[in-house]
Amino acid sequence: MNILHNGTVIKQLDHVDRQAVINQLNEVIHHISQQGQVVQTIMIDGNDVTGEMETYIEANYDRINTITVESINPDEMIEEIYSATIEYLQRIHQATETISDAFYGEVTDEAWGMLAQLSEGLNFAVQSMQLVAEHRKEKYSDRVLFDEWVQFVQVVEAQVAEINQSIQKQDTVAIGDMIRYELGSSVSKILAVMKTRVQ
Repeated sequence: MNILHNGTVIKQLDHVDRQAVINQLNEVIHHISQQGQVVQTIMIDGNDVTGEMETYIEANYDRINTITVESINPDEMIEEIYSATIEYLQRIHQATETISDAFYGEVTDEAWGMLAQLSEGLNFAVQSMQLVAEHRKEKYSDRVLFDEWVQFVQVVEAQVAEINQSIQKQDTVAIGDMIRYELGSSVSKILAVMKTRVQ
């Protein structure tokens, strides 16, 4: 059985028990972390077992040939998150138009479901942006993105509160307007800031 790190064999294990394999793999992960790298994925014979490697090893020990650990440095990880967040925010911006249309006229269960998905998507985007903004503030002294993120969160929280009030009043036109004109505008603004700050 081989353990690879970013394509290079770093351990060959012969005639060891399950726990020894788990211990060796944990040592490899610890060593990667000590070198300032972040484990991105753990693959066993082509299966992604990130987050569940011990369970997988326990169940499949007799059939394991190759364990592959892929890692990147934190800056690369943040840049990947940054790019993915921009793409995600672009989809959210497009969704604000589609979803808002669903609130003009008779509102269906599908429209309410799309609004719930929009809410989840915004929450995910805000968390990703926080990670990126804090990293850039610390690494590059980039307060501008951090301050824009704080402002975006405050504005979006106020807009979501207004949408919730309109939901309670069952004012679907106001919901559509808030999504399209207010929320869409806020997402567009933070997107513009993020695109101009790409290094």
